[in-house]
Amino acid sequence: MDADHKVSTREKILHATLELIDNEGIENVTIRKITVAADVNIAAVNYYFGSKENVINEALKELMSKLNGTFKQLDDAALSPECRLRNFLRSYADATLAYPDVFKNFIKQLIVHYNDNQAHVDYIEFLQTTGWKKLQDLLKESTQIEDDAILAMKVVQLFSALEFPILLGIQMQNFPNFDYYNKQYRDQYVELLLKSLLNPNAR
Repeated sequence: MDADHKVSTREKILHATLELIDNEGIENVTIRKITVAADVNIAAVNYYFGSKENVINEALKELMSKLNGTFKQLDDAALSPECRLRNFLRSYADATLAYPDVFKNFIKQLIVHYNDNQAHVDYIEFLQTTGWKKLQDLLKESTQIEDDAILAMKVVQLFSALEFPILLGIQMQNFPNFDYYNKQYRDQYVELLLKSLLNPNAR
């Protein structure tokens, strides 16, 4: 197999696995379902991953990689702090909606079985060593707030606002006038969140 084909097949398997988790739940994923969804044979799955557990773990890492990649929006020094934060909020919101049920399951498992999955450990370590500090530093620059406790609260507010609608899932349909899955509405929601985060008096 050439390198391009290997990458293509591996990505097909990961994408199919994420789709299955999103549609059927992680507990219902099987190697057989993965092979059908990815249009590959069992040998290909074993070649790239070795087991169902490894496929699922790598698929979750793929999702976390997309989430972690959104933090690069905070590094564009050519943009104002407000623009960088806006771009991050929009990118992070969009990334969680790529596979909303996978993300919801990931967060639930993170809370209950943190040490059971390397993807969970990697995500928390990324937030602790990189993501959290980037957000606090940008908020400090934007608001001139020096109190680290207040800045930490704002970071928690940020993640809560972006992740709560995903965690509620289909139950959000019971709340009138709230359509988080609509891109235009979501961008408006981000603008409201942005104003709250950048308000130095909101402490």
